[in-house]
Amino acid sequence: MKIAFSAYIETAKLIVFGALLLFGIIFGLRTYHWIESKFDNAEEQTRLEIAAAREEYRITINQLRAETKVVSDKSELNALLKDNAEMRKLIAANHEEIKNVGTITGSVNENRSLVLGDASDHTFRPGTGDPEEQYFKKIYASETDKEGKTISIPWAWSITYPNKDESERWKTGIYPIEYKTKIVQTEQADGQWNTYVEAWAENNKDSDSKGIKLPLKVDAEFVQLKKSTKEFYWWDPRLSLDLDATQHLVGAGLSLSLSGYGRTHSDLDFKFVEFGIIRSNTDYIFKFSPGAYNIGKSLPIIDNLYIGPFVGYNRPDLVYGLSLSVPF
Repeated sequence: MKIAFSAYIETAKLIVFGALLLFGIIFGLRTYHWIESKFDNAEEQTRLEIAAAREEYRITINQLRAETKVVSDKSELNALLKDNAEMRKLIAANHEEIKNVGTITGSVNENRSLVLGDASDHTFRPGTGDPEEQYFKKIYASETDKEGKTISIPWAWSITYPNKDESERWKTGIYPIEYKTKIVQTEQADGQWNTYVEAWAENNKDSDSKGIKLPLKVDAEFVQLKKSTKEFYWWDPRLSLDLDATQHLVGAGLSLSLSGYGRTHSDLDFKFVEFGIIRSNTDYIFKFSPGAYNIGKSLPIIDNLYIGPFVGYNRPDLVYGLSLSVPF
């Protein structure tokens, strides 16, 4: 009868301990949400300032911060690849997964400088009446760079033969223009990518304009695939640093979980089947936990903080408690 009564006492202690710990967690979360609500206006102002800064950056003629649309459906991402069958085949052959797709459009000012009456850039036997008498003229494309300076490169050319028949009097052509793009991709803390694009054209065929960069107006669209579905990862070993508490002691330890459930391996909601060891004073306690929940998703600063129950063996007794753990 004495043994049965002491067992009731231990059970009551465990219930009280668990209730107090649960109350502390709930109180802490409510306090955090209250504090967070006080900063909503400041955060909204910050978002507006960031949006204004992005729009200011877009003003630069050939530099663009392309907004990235985040999607979870692969069909939206594949829509940008509908005309790239060969590219899709190559991606499949290399066993690659498409994560980010974008389109970039560069445009040139429609105005071309060809002023009648201007001196030709090159002449051959001018004024001789020779059938091969010719006048060569470059046709320029011009843009204004971010400093306000006008940049021009020859875009096309024309040759006129004043002494030939009407059908043979003109020759025209386009220079082999090289289009170049610089792309820089950055990743935010939440995993979203941002893309910075700069585009320009060069005429390296013409010796006078070789190396000159004609800025292009840029329009870009990028789509990023972000997985939203969750799944079980039956084999996902993860080592964690723990803070463990029972009705009698508090200690630190290490644990190893074998499985998990969440969006990705590094973004789990739960971890399961966990074995560990607790160090408290001179005692070593071996423990087992069926699972733990990631409360870090609702907390600032830390992304992965798990809480879960455990049962431990402290020779010759079994102990019960709760564990807070942070994976390495």
